[in-house]
Amino acid sequence: MKKRMLSYLSSVVMLTLVIFPLSSAYAAPKATGSLSISTNSITLSSNGTSEFVDVLYTAADGTTTNVNTTAHWESSDENVAVAYDGRVLARGKGSATINVSYMDSQGSIRVKVSNKINLEALVLSGLTSTQGISAFSLTTSDRDTILNRASAMYGTSWKPTKNLIAWDNKKIYYAGTAYSSIPYSQGTQVDGTGFVSAMSKSDFYTNTTGVTSAVTQPRYGNDCSGFTSFAWGITRQTTSTFYNGIVNGTYSKVGSYDPASPTSSDLISSYASLDRGDAINSKVKGHVLLVGRNMGDYVIAYEQTPPELQITIWDYTDLASGKYLPFTKK
Repeated sequence: MKKRMLSYLSSVVMLTLVIFPLSSAYAAPKATGSLSISTNSITLSSNGTSEFVDVLYTAADGTTTNVNTTAHWESSDENVAVAYDGRVLARGKGSATINVSYMDSQGSIRVKVSNKINLEALVLSGLTSTQGISAFSLTTSDRDTILNRASAMYGTSWKPTKNLIAWDNKKIYYAGTAYSSIPYSQGTQVDGTGFVSAMSKSDFYTNTTGVTSAVTQPRYGNDCSGFTSFAWGITRQTTSTFYNGIVNGTYSKVGSYDPASPTSSDLISSYASLDRGDAINSKVKGHVLLVGRNMGDYVIAYEQTPPELQITIWDYTDLASGKYLPFTKK
């Protein structure tokens, strides 16, 4: 009996020694502030879907600040979900934990993604069809050309010979591993062909910082507006120049709304008129999406967002809340 008791106590001591060093609560100094997250559990229906959360930091003096864009976001499995700036984006079926930290405080969100579907197959199945919604100057052939360019960038195959650090150090593209799609970068803007060609350049694996952000990122790739510009076959635009173009008539509005002060109802009504190859731009968010297919109450979009170009699902309500303006190429 005594021997069994000693064995039991020994196992308890061993377990304690293993658990405590892994506990951040044990190792970290006492927090002077607190972090609260609007939810600690999310279920997303499939890859490409998102949920938006708010992270608030309350300092010792009682001041509370939204830290969505300044907190550090990290996923336990980026094949399942990634997160940044208050957005949790599903990438594949499974479960993951999103860890959020700011100053001296931490929090987490449990994420479950229920299904993985082939979103590009849904997009490309709409090619050469006439949706009968948008008029404008883009022909069916024009729209197919735009989506074929987007699909080519999305399917860009490459294999680094050295490790390449992705946007904000959130991912590593490992040497000798095959990848598809183009990394997000505000550096030198290239399409798929240009990206593969740039791999032979001496500075390809030397990271840089962005035009609008000091974040570490790949030197070559494209950002949301660069990607949309390549897909449309036009000179490099930004979300600001896209917005200005909507206002001054360089680009045609899709639907009816006031670009300077759009209402949610006007935007949602306008989204119904979107067709493949059109775009949706938010000056507020500094982001633009390329419409792959309009599904009636949501769109499937090609979206260049960290860490790389992907296909995502946006419902009309989320688009309207972000003041995304629908527009098209003349």
